[in-house]
Amino acid sequence: MFYRVTSLLIFTFFSLTLNYYRLASQLDLCWGWDIISSRIISLTLWIIALICLCERRYIIKIQVIMLTLIVFFTTKNMWFFFIYFEFSIIPILLIVILKGYQPERLEAGIRLLLYTFTARTILFFSILNLCVKFNSWNFINITIVSWEIIILIIIAFLVKLPMWSMHMWLPKAHVEAPVGGSIILAAILLKLGVYGLYRLFLIGTPRYKSGVRLIITVGLIGMLVRAIMCFIRTDLKVLIAYSSVSHISPILLILINFNRISFTNVVILSLSHGFTSSLIFFTGNLVYINRKTRLLMAQKGNMLSNSLITLILFWRVIINLGVPPFFPFFSEVLMFIVIFIQRVRILPLIFIIVMLSGLYNTYLFIRIGFGKEKSINTKKINIKEIIIFFIHITPLVVIPFIF
Repeated sequence: MFYRVTSLLIFTFFSLTLNYYRLASQLDLCWGWDIISSRIISLTLWIIALICLCERRYIIKIQVIMLTLIVFFTTKNMWFFFIYFEFSIIPILLIVILKGYQPERLEAGIRLLLYTFTARTILFFSILNLCVKFNSWNFINITIVSWEIIILIIIAFLVKLPMWSMHMWLPKAHVEAPVGGSIILAAILLKLGVYGLYRLFLIGTPRYKSGVRLIITVGLIGMLVRAIMCFIRTDLKVLIAYSSVSHISPILLILINFNRISFTNVVILSLSHGFTSSLIFFTGNLVYINRKTRLLMAQKGNMLSNSLITLILFWRVIINLGVPPFFPFFSEVLMFIVIFIQRVRILPLIFIIVMLSGLYNTYLFIRIGFGKEKSINTKKINIKEIIIFFIHITPLVVIPFIF
């Protein structure tokens, strides 16, 4: 089944590619990729393959998401960029609404629609203004000099990143989505905002830098607040969702510096977050199916009742803490170097946020692994889940030696 699905995906992708090239000369389209788009496409294909191993209930929606993201990350046409940027929300919306477990999934879908509709409207009129002004659809022929347009487009992309005050749709969507939907949201779809900001800063002029202090301030406050909120959450999946958003937030602070080393660090952080968040949500789902509850109070005593769960969670915490030789260690070291060189004033706050991240990861491990065991039936982990776990950690071990 898996090989047939993979063959179908490859066939469909190449069919679309040929049709896309055929239309290129007629519609002023441009096809190609650079270092960040090629790396994120590799991440997308890896994550999609893992989801196909974990979940088979929504293969068609996953196929649509994969094809949409490949075109989005490779097109240089602004209208295709906008269309696929927004169309990628439809499959994940269907996954949340149709495959979610709780009645609150409708509320999560409404939040997702409201936030993305607002961003969609802003982005649409901004792109329309640029296309009319420069009489071109191609990123290569456009240079943004208007401060107002830059701010509007940044706001549109920050909803997908997401930045604090624009993130309220994401934790709810994570809670109501099945494990495959959560992995897609955290590992892949959050990179849409990163890639959109990357494209914006390539065609924007350096003069916008003097006006981003407010965005940096709000981003730092959001990182600190989300890190603190992880200590008061009692729902395992909500805690993981907030920690995932807090983990990706430094990308905005680094990307906004607009230079080569910043872009390199953004690529590394994006890959690190993608592989790590996929592992985190997968192990979180193992903990959930072990006790059939997401409440941390009911997860105590796994060290005695299911030591394998505790061992897997231990390695998940070690990887997320950025311990060498795993990939997150190198991404965080480079992040500190970039911030030290370019924005040394915020380095103490970044250090505090990283320390809080380590504390709530340790707190999560202690709450789940130790304590008096609750009288709840547990489920043993099977061989397939162990194999998928090792597949998850493989790139986190291998990439530092080949990047």
